[in-house]
Amino acid sequence: MEIIEFDNKYRKETIDLLIDVAVIEYGFPEWKDELLQFKNEFFKNNGGNCWIAIEDDTVIGTISLRKMSDDCGEVKNLYILKEKRGASTVGQDLLNTLFDYAKQVGYSKLRLDTYKQFERAIRFYEKNGFKLIDSTDIHFFYEKDLNNN
Repeated sequence: MEIIEFDNKYRKETIDLLIDVAVIEYGFPEWKDELLQFKNEFFKNNGGNCWIAIEDDTVIGTISLRKMSDDCGEVKNLYILKEKRGASTVGQDLLNTLFDYAKQVGYSKLRLDTYKQFERAIRFYEKNGFKLIDSTDIHFFYEKDLNNN
């Protein structure tokens, strides 16, 4: 497995993964139009980037970072192929890549929001130092201080 900066060569495969996980598996059909418009330029032009995990020339995971403020980035689009969750290090490797990049560009904290359906992801984020800062019945908001790994 290899983590690379997003490459347009894998655009269709990346979008297919995003839609398979978010729209079909977890039931967010309202996200489909936005996911179909996925472009790394959006993240790069907004103080961030996107990475994909490749195995046997197949996209098995993705993660993105976008700027929220001069010192804060937002984690987006952490999706892993169902067959690769848990038993591999794909998610951790993607998140570590994002952490390293965020520090390099000067972010001191990261934020993310997630939903109740993503129970496994919530445990993963908390294990990686994200602290719950706000929530509703179904929506959770997290923050991580990058200065305190």
